[in-house]
Amino acid sequence: MTKLVSVIIPVYNSAQFLKESLESVLNQTYQNIEIICIDDGSTDNSLEILESYSDKITIISQENKGLASALNTGIKQMKGDWFKWFSPDDVMYPYTIETLIDTAKKYSNTIVYSNWDIINEKGNTIRNFHESNYNELSNFEYNIRLLDGRQINVNTTLIPLSLFEKCGI
Repeated sequence: MTKLVSVIIPVYNSAQFLKESLESVLNQTYQNIEIICIDDGSTDNSLEILESYSDKITIISQENKGLASALNTGIKQMKGDWFKWFSPDDVMYPYTIETLIDTAKKYSNTIVYSNWDIINEKGNTIRNFHESNYNELSNFEYNIRLLDGRQINVNTTLIPLSLFEKCGI
């Protein structure tokens, strides 16, 4: 049995790219996904776009409280074994979640993340980012990288529910 992945998408005035972003999540090769979108008081037509997908996603609408509040609202509603934060102006390659899950199966209680690309509004790749393998670093090297501002892109992460149960939100 495949584990459920909860994709949480906090939405605030994201109409321009929202449909493409949602389609990229809906068209994943890994199918056991719940999509929870939190409209954080958008004043554009983001909520209307979300409502056009109401048969495929869960929509929560709240007054504007900010990104952290929207994420926490979604996390509290998720039913999945895995949490995936995703931004409404990003797109996923079709195999993204499948690749992350396949990698995560090799580890326990581990945050998995991936490389990523910056694309323009026409879908053209502007730059590729290749993330470091932090598992192979000593504590000293790891801390140096953090102090130097090198971090992973949160939109590429897959986080096991067990870490939330252990550490809280």
